[in-house]
Amino acid sequence: MWQLRPLTLELQAGLGAPLGAVGLAVDYATSTGFSLNAGIGLGATTVSPQAALGCRLRILLTRGTAVGAEGGVSVGGYADEFDCQGASCPPDWRWTPAVFGNAGLMLETRTPTSWSFRWSFGASAILNVVNGECRRCDSSDEPSAWTTTVLYTAIAVGRTFAL
Repeated sequence: MWQLRPLTLELQAGLGAPLGAVGLAVDYATSTGFSLNAGIGLGATTVSPQAALGCRLRILLTRGTAVGAEGGVSVGGYADEFDCQGASCPPDWRWTPAVFGNAGLMLETRTPTSWSFRWSFGASAILNVVNGECRRCDSSDEPSAWTTTVLYTAIAVGRTFAL
């Protein structure tokens, strides 16, 4: 299925996902077990553009179903902010932009009628932590791993094409 129709145009939706809350991507399978992808989306925490580049490694379970791993980088605005009015509010952080390294696992299927479906989950970590801006911080505050690491899940629906 991947070699017959190696190009996929897909719509993605996710929580904490590399393309944000919603995005469009292009995936090109160089072989059955490997593909490259790129996309743009809209980040949820800052409602700003996000872009991602990545790759996927697949292990076929059946002719049209595979499990695998994915990884890449994404760039976009990110905020870990609290709506808090008071003296004891915690620090909140913002990156404009944040550069993330992403890694996850996936389950993917392709149909004989040219459709592609994928579910993935993983984690993204901010690579440019030092560029964070903090509101309500003093000189000793640093972003925690809970602030700079984001768990994600995403679904993708795509249409596959022969070249």
